[in-house]
Amino acid sequence: MSINSERLLNNELSRILREKLPRWTTNLTSEKTRVLEESAGLRPDILVVLPNGLPVIIETEIEPARTVEVDARSPLGKTLSSGGSKIEQAIAVCVPSELSHVNQNELRQAISDTKFRYCVHFDKGPHYKNSRWPASGWIIGEIDELATCIEHTALSENIIAIGMEILEKGVSQVAYHLRRDGENATDMLETFRHR
Repeated sequence: MSINSERLLNNELSRILREKLPRWTTNLTSEKTRVLEESAGLRPDILVVLPNGLPVIIETEIEPARTVEVDARSPLGKTLSSGGSKIEQAIAVCVPSELSHVNQNELRQAISDTKFRYCVHFDKGPHYKNSRWPASGWIIGEIDELATCIEHTALSENIIAIGMEILEKGVSQVAYHLRRDGENATDMLETFRHR
């Protein structure tokens, strides 16, 4: 039985992830160089750039995966060549060694049935040390759980905060207009009270 390289495993893993959500089709690459401005030679195993989300780098390593977390932390704080987004989050994935010995015709199904160990690393900025979730140990899950983790990791707390601020301002403006205009239109206020 041939040994599957990490590169082959990453390509197959990225194909499966692309199929999980159609919007990932053009937003997920694997084993591509010149992705980061500061490190053109650095080749992230998998890069996911979802619309309106943060880019997420996924670093994989076949178990025992002794350096996967170091590899996942290395691109944190760097900038994407296209778009200029900062890499704030990366996922370290331990690939079970059995996958390296699976027949290539059965690799897709084997990856779909496999439970992976993974964790997320965050760059909180220059005043904080990189942080890890969970703080110790690993998340264990199949490909669907990993895909969900990637989606949650891509959520930008900054974008959510900006959205909340816009929503709060909008609600305040509507409340102001209702109070101001409602004084002269008591029938309008009565309509809202009975709903």
